[in-house]
Amino acid sequence: MKRLIYALLPLVIALLLVGCTGRDGRDGKTYLKIRLIDCNFYWDSNPAIPDGFSTEVYYTSRAGRYLYEYHCIDGTVWDGTYTLHRIPGEEGGFMSDGADGIDLFYTLTCSFAGPSLTYYEDGKCKSVTPLHTGDDMVEIIHENGGYRIHVQATRNGGKSTTETSKYQAR
Repeated sequence: MKRLIYALLPLVIALLLVGCTGRDGRDGKTYLKIRLIDCNFYWDSNPAIPDGFSTEVYYTSRAGRYLYEYHCIDGTVWDGTYTLHRIPGEEGGFMSDGADGIDLFYTLTCSFAGPSLTYYEDGKCKSVTPLHTGDDMVEIIHENGGYRIHVQATRNGGKSTTETSKYQAR
């Protein structure tokens, strides 16, 4: 009987170690709202932004790189890309669950001066200072403990690069 207990003891310990591992934390979600100031056209390749989207709603977006373009009422046209990333959840440990990734809330504001970006952190709205790489180029990089979002835009002199619109102001 003593031999049986010693033979089964490693198996029981292994089962306890495997069975007592906590669950992994969920990945954080990225929410994006598009705000338009004096714009009469907006197009976006992000499938989370629906046709006829609301400028008051945050849309849950997947990580990825997306194209966008907008036209202002003064004839200014901006086009560019934005890249979204999610904050991954932590792995579960021995008898403890992993922490969930942080949810991120971004607002991309489109105006004749170029795009700008704000985000919420600790319940407060904060602005990201854009890098003006020229009169007709804007780059916005937001890092918070790791790469999170990257926005680039170029003023293209009123020449549209898209055929259809997701938003057409009336």
